[in-house]
Amino acid sequence: MERILIVDDEQAHLDVLAEALSREYDVVTAPDGTDALRMMEGLDGLAGVLSDLNMMRMNGDELLQLVRIIRPQVFRALMTAKIGTRQFEEMNLLGPDPHIIIPKPIPSLRGLLSDLRGLPRP
Repeated sequence: MERILIVDDEQAHLDVLAEALSREYDVVTAPDGTDALRMMEGLDGLAGVLSDLNMMRMNGDELLQLVRIIRPQVFRALMTAKIGTRQFEEMNLLGPDPHIIIPKPIPSLRGLLSDLRGLPRP
């Protein structure tokens, strides 16, 4: 079973996502980007990182840019329910990675994560 790291500073969101995705993945959670990076140091078999965008200590965009450097083989996905037009445009300048996910029903999220696993990574 592939392992994914879910990062969100809202515990309720972590709980819902972890429970929903635990059938397909070995789910590990972190409350923010800083803790996620610390956890990744000793985390073997990581297939992907799913991160909230808006977090206090380190936002998801910053986190996934660092993940791309230290673990380029893992898929990276960004989720948010709160994004402004300017922020969306700025993030689109980064290219196709990280992927922006506006929250969807869990079955759609499962399918999207499955698709991300199959994309080529540097």
